[in-house]
Amino acid sequence: MGSDPRAHLAYGYYLGDDNQLEVRERAREFGTDLNVDWYPIVADAEDHIPTDDEIADNYSFAEQLTERLATTSPAGTDWREHYGVELRQSGAEDSEGYLLVVAGSHRSVEWSETMALDPFLLQREPIDEGWDGKLEAALTALGITPTQGGPCWLVYPSYG
Repeated sequence: MGSDPRAHLAYGYYLGDDNQLEVRERAREFGTDLNVDWYPIVADAEDHIPTDDEIADNYSFAEQLTERLATTSPAGTDWREHYGVELRQSGAEDSEGYLLVVAGSHRSVEWSETMALDPFLLQREPIDEGWDGKLEAALTALGITPTQGGPCWLVYPSYG
């Protein structure tokens, strides 16, 4: 990640952070355990049940999410192209949040810049381009339901 903060705008869902995912399939009230068949992805020939630390060290939520989207996409197709979405991260390396957003919706400015926004285009573009359907298809493949009321424009900071 870069050293200067940036302001970002993208259309999609905030999925939470490394301490608490914001999806209805959370296994516990707090934390990142999920009640879905793809999480955690842990392959071990000796049927070793990994500890939470082993999972965190080897299989981040972002890696598992993107692996699931990749395995549910047609062979030879990049999941970002197939679903028309991408995973973005907010915050800094020691405190990252995850956003599932429509590819091409992302805009950003450096900390000293401004971004002019057209409210009409912000309202029409998701409808005209079918963005909600793209997000829904990816969420269906993941088997998760964000706690956010629906897809929307998200403003978030990051160092990258």
